[in-house]
Amino acid sequence: MDNPLSLNRYTYGHNNPLKFVDPSGHMPVWSLNLISGTYNSGVVADWEASMMVFGGNTALGNGKHPSVYTPLHEIAQINVAKKLYEMTGQEAELEKSLDTGETEFFGLLKKKYEADIVLGNEVWEVKPLNGEDPKPQLELYKKIGGLTEGKQLKPITGITVFDQIKMEITFPNKGECEC
Repeated sequence: MDNPLSLNRYTYGHNNPLKFVDPSGHMPVWSLNLISGTYNSGVVADWEASMMVFGGNTALGNGKHPSVYTPLHEIAQINVAKKLYEMTGQEAELEKSLDTGETEFFGLLKKKYEADIVLGNEVWEVKPLNGEDPKPQLELYKKIGGLTEGKQLKPITGITVFDQIKMEITFPNKGECEC
């Protein structure tokens, strides 16, 4: 949002598609972290932060949603980050890039993974209720990023997503978030 070139779908990759790619077409990571920081500061309410995430995915993500999963996933991320901020006074990094040490695309690009929520050396993986098992990803992040599973937190309830639609986030095990 602070870089107008990133809003244009043709210059979104800063005219360098080999270095700056976003294969999903979703909201840029810097934008998600900006929304998270704004939400942490108390300037906006939960429903406003949720609308910012939906807007960021629509406006900056080419207006395409194969499902509503991505914005809901990101709303869960910013709410976990806010809880961590309230507990520690430190900003968590969302979608932290972790380098695997491998390359792809004929050796031109470094292969990377994005960890959902990282604070210090702790990591949390967000999954939908009864969704994919987060353990393999957490093990990967421990291996390539030197991270440990984040603390098991108390549930976050009553998060306003839209109007009367609420979200709850639970933490069944260390490093795991379900929404």
